[in-house]
Amino acid sequence: MALTIVHQPTTADEPISLEMLKEHLRLDDTEEEEEIYLQGIIVASRDYAEGKLRRSIAKKTYRLTLDQRDNSLIELPVPPVVELVSISTYDRDDSEVILDETDYFFDRESEPARIIFKNELRTRKYNAIKMEFISGWLPEEVPGAIKSAIKLIAANMYENREPVALGPNAQKIPFTVDSLLSIHRFWGGEV
Repeated sequence: MALTIVHQPTTADEPISLEMLKEHLRLDDTEEEEEIYLQGIIVASRDYAEGKLRRSIAKKTYRLTLDQRDNSLIELPVPPVVELVSISTYDRDDSEVILDETDYFFDRESEPARIIFKNELRTRKYNAIKMEFISGWLPEEVPGAIKSAIKLIAANMYENREPVALGPNAQKIPFTVDSLLSIHRFWGGEV
């Protein structure tokens, strides 16, 4: 299985705007360089929250590639799935074929969203099925608690620009290097 992001969110797709973060941090005048830094913090904070929640917060287009399946049900990761763009598979000549919407049922109401094929798929064994879908919320649809969490994470990153607080009681700062990288750690696969 491979899950890749085909289209990343734009600045306008982020759940909190630069102005919202500046207000939260109580910053009035900022230079362009500082605003670029703050925008990067917004993206990193949202990315961290998505990793913890295993959800897509900002709208993104994903491509899920799967090997041949014995069952007719596929669950789409990273809810909330808002649109199924396409499903393709391969024919006997190994040519890619886009399936018609009548070939499957798309259950967007379940979480995770599901695809149920109406007939058995006869395709190659590896990388046999490709699905593109859009997952995430519009900025105004993101739950308030998630927006607040992203602002808190961003504030912590802004105030603590190093992974360790030095002094008589040196300690690791939460939401820094280990936390940000741990959400992207690969946990599966065979050796």
